[in-house]
Amino acid sequence: MLPELRSTNEPVALNASGNGIHGYAVVYNTLSKPMPLPDGSGMFREVIRPHAFDDCLNASPDVRCLRDHDQSQILGRTKAGTVALSVDDRGVRYEVASLPDCSYARDLRESIKRGDIDGSSFAFLPQDKEGNTGAKWRKEGDMFIREIHRAVLFDVSPVTSPAYTASSVALRSEFEAAKATEKKAMEAAATPPPPADLELNTQLQRQMDVSMNVFGYRHRAGRVRDWPAGPLVRGGNRPVLCPF
Repeated sequence: MLPELRSTNEPVALNASGNGIHGYAVVYNTLSKPMPLPDGSGMFREVIRPHAFDDCLNASPDVRCLRDHDQSQILGRTKAGTVALSVDDRGVRYEVASLPDCSYARDLRESIKRGDIDGSSFAFLPQDKEGNTGAKWRKEGDMFIREIHRAVLFDVSPVTSPAYTASSVALRSEFEAAKATEKKAMEAAATPPPPADLELNTQLQRQMDVSMNVFGYRHRAGRVRDWPAGPLVRGGNRPVLCPF
C-alpha cells in the first residue's frame, strides 16, 4: 500500500550553524483541514493521537528525510545517523544537523532562509506492529473524524506546499468498515422494542403449550382437544396458566 501524506503548520527552520534544519513533522491532537471521503460523499478531518508512532520508532526504522517527498533528493536517513527523530508531548520532531553538500540541499537551505519553504510533511500508514489498522472513526455532526492511534512512519520532509493524499487502500477499507458500523447502529436505534404486553402474551402462550403437552391435551398429530380454560395463577413472579 502507498503511504499517505500529511502536512503540519509547524515551520521548518535552519539550526544555529545555518547548515542544518529542524522542525516538527507530526503534531499531536491537532485536527487536519477537511479532506474528501474516499467515496466522495462528504468530508473528514484527521487527528494524530500521542504515542501513535512510538511502536514504530522504538523498532529503529529506516526513516528518510526528503525534500518534497522526492526519493531522489535525500537530506538524511536514520539508518545512516544523518537525521535524528525525537518524540515529545507536542509531536515527532526531526533534525538534520548537517545538510549534504549537493545542489538541491544548498537550494533548500537558501529557500528556507528566504522563507520560500516553511512547512513540514510526513508519509505514513495507520498500522500497528501486527499490521492491523491503527485508525478509529467517529462522527461529529456531518463530519467524520479519523483518529490515528498507531502508525508507521516512512519519511519526513520540508515542503514547498502542504502535502495531502487521502486515497489509500487502507483509508478506503477503514471508511467502509466505519460506514457499516454506523449503519448497524442506526438500524438498531430505529427498531423499537416489542411492547411489554406482547412479550407477556408470548410467554403465556409458550407456557400454555407446555402445560397442554405435559397434561396430555395435545395429540401426536398436533391437534388440541377442547378443554375449559384454567385460571391464571402466579408461580414466583411469573403468571402460569393452570390447566385444572
